[in-house]
Amino acid sequence: MTPSHSLTIRPTGRYLSTGEVYEILLGSEVIASGHAPECAACRELQARGFEGDALFWREGKRNYDLKLPIAWAARKYVAEDRAGVRFAKWQEFSFGKDEASE
Repeated sequence: MTPSHSLTIRPTGRYLSTGEVYEILLGSEVIASGHAPECAACRELQARGFEGDALFWREGKRNYDLKLPIAWAARKYVAEDRAGVRFAKWQEFSFGKDEASE
């Protein structure tokens, strides 16, 4: 059986041009934040050695909102454009690096 790990989605009340900022908590620790931080939370879980599924809950709800396989979601991000909302391939940002010299 695949292990499941419960995470809490908490609204912050802060807004960016992309929408409200949410925090993802593992217990009482904030492990990711942003307007769609679920995949970033999975990258953090994977870096900590977690396997299986991440269950994203909102406080006070009886059922989880989203279930993602950690290994799969760690390689994605939520893309929003004219085509709609979808999971897209994630690439780590390389600020200031010249890719041709690597």
